[in-house]
Amino acid sequence: MAVRTHIDQLIDYKEDIIDQMVSSKELMGLVFDDPDIDLDSDQVFNIRDTHLFDHSYSDDTVQTDGVIILVETDMLGVLSKEVNTFGVIIQVIVARNYMKLDTKRFKGLRGNRRDNVVRSIDMLLHGGRPGLGVLKLTDVGPVDVPRGFTSVRMVYTTDDFSRNRRIR
Repeated sequence: MAVRTHIDQLIDYKEDIIDQMVSSKELMGLVFDDPDIDLDSDQVFNIRDTHLFDHSYSDDTVQTDGVIILVETDMLGVLSKEVNTFGVIIQVIVARNYMKLDTKRFKGLRGNRRDNVVRSIDMLLHGGRPGLGVLKLTDVGPVDVPRGFTSVRMVYTTDDFSRNRRIR
C-alpha cells in the first residue's frame, strides 16, 4: 500500500463532500429546478461536468444560466504530529436569471434559489459525517463575480487526526 499524505486527505475530504451533494435530492432539485428530480438521471450523473466542480474555477460560470458549485479544500495548519486543521471552501454561483425560486413547486422553502442551495449544502455538512469529522461553518458571505451572477462563499474548518500519514 502506498504511503498516504495530507494531500490525500484534502482530496478525500473534497470527494466525500461532493458525493454527499450529489446524493441529496433536495440539493439536486434546486440545482436543476426540479423538486422531483431522479437521482439516477443523466443530469445528476453528469453534474461533475456541468455544475459541480472539485476546483475553484469554471469557464462555464459566465456562460451558464444555472447554478455552479465549486468545492475546494485547504490545510490550514498542523496542530501537532497527530492533528491537522483543514478548511473546506464552497462557492455557490447563480445566474441572475436563475435566482427566482418557484415556492409553489418547492414547498416549504422561502427566498431565492442561491440562498436555498447554500442552506441545503450547510444542512448536509452540519455536524459530523463519517470520514469528515465535525465541520464548523466559520464564514459565509457574498463574493464578487461577473455581472449577471451572484455568489456566496462558505468556509468550514475541521480538526482531523493524521492517521499514519507519516508526515512530520
